[in-house]
Amino acid sequence: QSLFSVKDILNVRLYYTAASVSKVGESESEAKVEYLDDGSHLRSQLHSVLRLKSALYHQEKHGPYDASNIPAYTVVPVLGMHLSFGEETPQVENGGIPLLAIQVFMCDMLRTEAELWIRYNR
Repeated sequence: QSLFSVKDILNVRLYYTAASVSKVGESESEAKVEYLDDGSHLRSQLHSVLRLKSALYHQEKHGPYDASNIPAYTVVPVLGMHLSFGEETPQVENGGIPLLAIQVFMCDMLRTEAELWIRYNR
């Protein structure tokens, strides 16, 4: 049993590498950016996953599922990502390798409500 469930998710952000960056000539200050994908496939797949997870959770806890009750989500195109060990990818030589990062904002609403009541409604 996990500590959080899909009901605790406020927002999901999926960052993906949307372009290939290469040098133009010998100059370090000029670069050519070629956009590879608009993210529509990633967006539809993320929507499907969140919808499925929400449906499974709500059917298990409450019965019939309301299809509009899924967490908010955003798909964000980026040119590159800085990883925690300091390298930036994709480089020119590995421009075909996809790189994804996901950020999930969660909140335990019962604890938050209790904390607000304890601190401010006394």
